[in-house]
Amino acid sequence: AVTRALTRGSIDVGNSSGVSAPLAKGTSGYVLTAGANDLSWVEAGSGGIEFISTSGAISNAGSVVFTGFDDSKYNNYFFMFNNVLCASADTLYCQTSIDNGSNFATTNGDYHRTSNADATGMLVAENQQPGNPTTYGVSGRFELYQPTDADNYTYSATYVLKMDNLLRILPAAVQTTLNYQNSARIAEEDNDAVRFLYIGGSNIASGEIAMYGIKKA
Repeated sequence: AVTRALTRGSIDVGNSSGVSAPLAKGTSGYVLTAGANDLSWVEAGSGGIEFISTSGAISNAGSVVFTGFDDSKYNNYFFMFNNVLCASADTLYCQTSIDNGSNFATTNGDYHRTSNADATGMLVAENQQPGNPTTYGVSGRFELYQPTDADNYTYSATYVLKMDNLLRILPAAVQTTLNYQNSARIAEEDNDAVRFLYIGGSNIASGEIAMYGIKKA
């Protein structure tokens, strides 16, 4: 029986003498692990994917901004698109910021797309239609590589599908042999925010975007 008080977060375990003894609470983020004989707190394993944030349900927004970048935890990120729909036919891009979203790089030539073409953003989905049925938008994955590395360009790759107005499923980007489009921010800088928007001026009518970090090994 436990007859003594325990500090908050402590647990009572059996020791080598066959009696109970308190095991103090571990450090935040640590996990309880069983050794050959005893229990102990150890740092959680590194690596893996971690959810960061979501836009929630989008409703007629000019853009969607994400600021959850943390170079102490992640090198690379990806964004999952769930039926992101434009209000009128347009092309969906991602733009970067170095001041937590106060300003974004928007000049044609700040970015390059496949075949080294100048662009005003990193391509997500090209020549998207409003949808037919109207609930079908862009769905898939947009990857962002080392955006906070101030010594390298930020690269991206998009793997998304869209529904055109003839109800045919098409790759959202210009076809390459690998069926994806890649882009780059042509600057060596520490990016701490991105926004997704339709460059031609269409609003994001609906859908949802979620941000994930790939944890450092």
